[in-house]
Amino acid sequence: MKKLLTLLFLTIISSASAQGLDFGVKLGFNFANVSGIEDFEQRTGLSAGFFAGARLGDKLGFQIDALYSQQGAEVGDTYSDIVQDFNLDYISIPVVVKYYITENLNIHAGPQIGILLNDETSVLSQTFDAIETDTVDWLGTLGIGLDLPLGLRAEARYSFGLTRVNGSVTIPSLPTIQEGRTRMTTLSIGYSWL
Repeated sequence: MKKLLTLLFLTIISSASAQGLDFGVKLGFNFANVSGIEDFEQRTGLSAGFFAGARLGDKLGFQIDALYSQQGAEVGDTYSDIVQDFNLDYISIPVVVKYYITENLNIHAGPQIGILLNDETSVLSQTFDAIETDTVDWLGTLGIGLDLPLGLRAEARYSFGLTRVNGSVTIPSLPTIQEGRTRMTTLSIGYSWL
């Protein structure tokens, strides 16, 4: 956590001295899954929050987001009679470096940390904490962004887990679940008022 706060502090200082400041809100949808687990399927969830960034010249820039992010997975045929959903909600903080291909089009990449807010497993129509979940999820993020007129922004990102999401299972009737990692595509729009 100390390293994260240091990174945020350095980002804010850099923003203050950079040209082309960018600050706004964004809203989108996550299409998330947990890889490596048989019959876990895509969960569609909300992604919403704030972003701040800056241009560091004609070609380079950066952006940091603070987002409420619904992730996890839905369950397919193998466990569908026992488990229905594996819902994970995070505060996600991606920090990406942008490279501008044109004045308005960029590609970007960087790390992302997810801080777990809530984990729920729906089992036999009851909801409780049945699958152990790590409290921090580290991901890598790749994306493409477009700066539109009137302060509008559009982004598409792919995020992949660098650390495991889940651990042991506390449901006797549920077979052992392998360790999985987040796989997620996010489509979002934003509005910048700077």
